Parts: sequence; structure tokens; C-alpha cells
Amino acid sequence: MTALHPEASRQAVVEAALVLLERMGVPAGNIMVVDDNNLTVISPPAVTASTVDVVVTTMQGLSGKTSNSKFNYFFPPVVSDVESHSGAASDEVVVTGSGFTGVTGVSFGDATSQEVVPDPDTPDTRLTVSAPFGVSGDVHVTVTTADTSAPTDNDLFTYQ
Repeated sequence: MTALHPEASRQAVVEAALVLLERMGVPAGNIMVVDDNNLTVISPPAVTASTVDVVVTTMQGLSGKTSNSKFNYFFPPVVSDVESHSGAASDEVVVTGSGFTGVTGVSFGDATSQEVVPDPDTPDTRLTVSAPFGVSGDVHVTVTTADTSAPTDNDLFTYQ
């Protein structure tokens, strides 16, 4: 989390004793004063993707909750399997994994599929894509949302 504006005076920021991600009730670490109105902190770990309120505690009390005092946790997508590990350009390929909600692209190596269809029943875990042209050999299939999945042995696709 960087540069969250808690609407505090310089005195309140300097006296900041605790930044708390409220839903989790866990203090953030490494509080650094950036300027009169900004703090930079390291958010505590989360176990699920979620949006939490950020509360700054000072000697004057707690900061108020506003639409600007939210922090979004997200996790990168993970590709756990590519059904049909080989095929040709334009073949339909099913990609399974997690964290696919909000998918913005699926790539086969350096080429991006032009057709990405989330499964209507399980959109967070299953996508049907068309293998793009312009690629050959073994490539990793990666899914992009707010982040991109890391390549693994499970996401390999071989162009025939």
C-alpha cells in the first residue's frame, strides 16, 4: 500500500502510532511518513482477495472511514492445467486454475489469444481460449488479471 491519504495534519501523521487493516485486525508494518498527508506502510498478509478499511490511529483518535481509505488485496492467477497440452493455432484450449475473475488476457508464450471465454458456471477457475497464431514449439500459457500467472510445468502447451 503506498500513498494512502488519511486526511491527517502533519502533527497527526508524525504521531501516527498504528495503521490497521481493520477487517483483519492486524497492524501494518514499517510505517514511513512520506509528507504531511501521506504514509507508506507494508500491508499485513491476507489469505483471501478482499477489500479492507484502513484506519490510522493517532493521539487524536481514529481516522474516519471513507471511499479513499480502502485497500484491495488481490492474488495473481494460477494456471493449474491446460487441457489438451498440444494442438494447432485456432484450436480451442481449456485452461483451469484459480483467480481468473477479471481476466484481461491469456497468452501462449508471447502471443495473446483473441478469444477468451470464462466458463459461465466457474468463471474464476475455468477459461476456454483459442490458441493464437504466430507461435511454435513449447510455450507457457499465462493468464492476466490485475497480475499475471507465473509459468509452471502445468501450463505448457505444444504447438504441432
